[in-house]
Amino acid sequence: MFCPKCGAQLEEGSVFCDSCGTKLESGSSEGRVTSSYPKSGNQPGENESLKFWQKSWVMWVCLLFLTPVGIILCYMNRERHAHWKVICGVFSFIVLVGIMLPDGDNNTAREAKQREYITVSVSTLVNELENNAAAAQKKYKNKYVKVTGKLGTIDSDGDYISIDDPADVFSITGVQCFINKNDKKQSNFVLNLRKGQTVTAYGKITDVGELLGYHLEVDRFE
Repeated sequence: MFCPKCGAQLEEGSVFCDSCGTKLESGSSEGRVTSSYPKSGNQPGENESLKFWQKSWVMWVCLLFLTPVGIILCYMNRERHAHWKVICGVFSFIVLVGIMLPDGDNNTAREAKQREYITVSVSTLVNELENNAAAAQKKYKNKYVKVTGKLGTIDSDGDYISIDDPADVFSITGVQCFINKNDKKQSNFVLNLRKGQTVTAYGKITDVGELLGYHLEVDRFE
């Protein structure tokens, strides 16, 4: 007995072809079989004449690395794959989940660009803090700001930098800008800074204190 689809030799009484999965029906006493799918005329040894895109390994490679193409090939070769609907369904689900899953880094950067920032200088922040720390905290805490000033301290571990008031050389109050270590752009930016240069930081002020000044979680630098 041979499979009428792929030509593989079958055991007596087989219901499905072990090679291609075609459902078989018993034929005459001579051992012929017929398929529930339309006949393609394949005979033993005819596998060698399959087109490149009809070969099973091509379909699986495409399903793994070019999923949409693999799904199309699976559909086109559905007569040779008994479970083609399940295969297409599983890989379609994987593609859908991959598209819908959020990309944390890209989403964070996109949200940061869409935020509205209050433009303020370090001089203004320091003056308001010195005049009334309580009012400054109420006004700026948890607010997104774009702050510009003179670079003061650069932490040796790269955790933060300070932006100070350029008009007050002796002031210890400024803006402590805490770096997002997962953002390589921020880390690389800090490595190229020099004390005294003008820096602009975008971010969220998370704390306001009369002694240490403002704590800012950085979204990005300019």
